[in-house]
Amino acid sequence: MSRTDLPDDLAPAGCRLRFADWTLDTGSNTLLDRRGQATHLGTSPLALLTAFVQHPFLPLTREQLFAVLGREYLAYDRLIDVHISQIRRVLGRCADGSSYIRTLRSEGYVFIVPVEVLQPAT
Repeated sequence: MSRTDLPDDLAPAGCRLRFADWTLDTGSNTLLDRRGQATHLGTSPLALLTAFVQHPFLPLTREQLFAVLGREYLAYDRLIDVHISQIRRVLGRCADGSSYIRTLRSEGYVFIVPVEVLQPAT
């Protein structure tokens, strides 16, 4: 496995993944709030969120996240930081006040919330 490869996903494509008050429908690439309402998140931030939710508690490097976006890794590029900021803004805070995505200095980022795999989206 290369430095940019991700391990196997938690669930196959087309499943719904629930975390906290959110559901990510990987079939339609839609983020749903607790009421089932679609929440807008741009294409790139949604792709990153999907990678995080598919790999909870696994640190993801900046190189891996650039690969998720199909971009070449450039150490000085702040694109990943901008997208993670957008994700954090949309998701808000966990019940304990922490962020869903934790920054790991010199390592990358990690999604720190348990994820439940639901039935395939219909």
